[in-house]
Amino acid sequence: MKEINRINIGIVPDFPDISSGKSGKEISSGIGEYCYNFLLHLNKLKTPYYFTIFTTQKDVKLLPKLNNNFRIIKTKYFIDTPLIHLFWHFIVLPRYVKRYKIGLLHLLSGNRYLPLKVKCPMIATVYDLRKFKIKNLYGYKNYIYFKHILSRLISKADYILSISQSTADDLMHFLGMNASQIKVIHMAYNKIMTKNISKNILNKIKSKYGLNKPFLLYVSRLEHPGKNHVNLIKAYAELIKSKKTNYDLVLVGKNWNGAKKIFEAAKKNKITSHIKFLGFVPRKDLSTIYTLANIFVFPSLAEGFGIPLLEAMASETPILCSDIRVFNEVAGKAALYVDPTNPAEISHALSTLIHDRKLQKSLIACGKKQIKKYSWTENAKATVRYYNKIVSKYTDC
Repeated sequence: MKEINRINIGIVPDFPDISSGKSGKEISSGIGEYCYNFLLHLNKLKTPYYFTIFTTQKDVKLLPKLNNNFRIIKTKYFIDTPLIHLFWHFIVLPRYVKRYKIGLLHLLSGNRYLPLKVKCPMIATVYDLRKFKIKNLYGYKNYIYFKHILSRLISKADYILSISQSTADDLMHFLGMNASQIKVIHMAYNKIMTKNISKNILNKIKSKYGLNKPFLLYVSRLEHPGKNHVNLIKAYAELIKSKKTNYDLVLVGKNWNGAKKIFEAAKKNKITSHIKFLGFVPRKDLSTIYTLANIFVFPSLAEGFGIPLLEAMASETPILCSDIRVFNEVAGKAALYVDPTNPAEISHALSTLIHDRKLQKSLIACGKKQIKKYSWTENAKATVRYYNKIVSKYTDC
């Protein structure tokens, strides 16, 4: 790349699911985790660029502390509905790109909102295409918007950064994206997740959340049908009724679309006394709950990556999860796989894992090796390499 004036790269983060903790607002979504950690580790790298972050007033506090190479532009618009989001990305963002002389624009949530047209190269990070895999996941209007509008906007990106090979394959299969346009850069996990937690803290969290018995853990917002809590509850109910376990089932996550059906399933199967709905749990407490858990379960029907898998590996908790492509990609040999649509199979696999200590140790050992593949630092470095390629393409003559 030849010597040029320093390029100003515009970055648009997205924090779609925010929860309130004692310390203030906390990120409680995979997209938010990516945005925060990408910026945190990009901030630590030496690059030839300036960065301009476009964000909302309410999301500024969610950003990591950034150095002088970063400028934060807070939009004057109160972005709190899908229509206003569309207006801001379609109309306002292109004006910001021009006003602040952006040389390259990176949308950190490219599968939600993108500008209609910008006069600079563009990169879009895409997480998943769950809308195409789970019927009526977010409604017909949302499906139409994604299929016929957002897909065309994504195709205009110079690079599409996919968080997994599974999502990359879906982009080609469902949207007909060009393979050369898609680049896979895996996500990672928060290093606060660790097995090394003092007995004092373990006992404190046990008492705080009433975790007095061995338990199965599932960390996910309460969303039906996508997160598949209902089939997990059916499988768990069979274990309880057949007296194959005395473990509790602990569900961590805030209520979302279809949460009512999950509560109804617990009531219908007459196991509400065995299930603990903890709601949103602050990150600091969650790391301890992972360590306390006897088994981590992740029966989701479709995902773009699956950060909780890495969190369970880091906590040395054995994993049982859905036999779907992305989980095979992320977890490798560090999980026991099941058909997420088959409660009987889930129940049998849970019983096996609960009672097979040798299998548990094997999965934990595999997890220790598997988790070394994932790093937020490497995620940021790989992204910068694609910044370099685009800058070189548009400046080398």
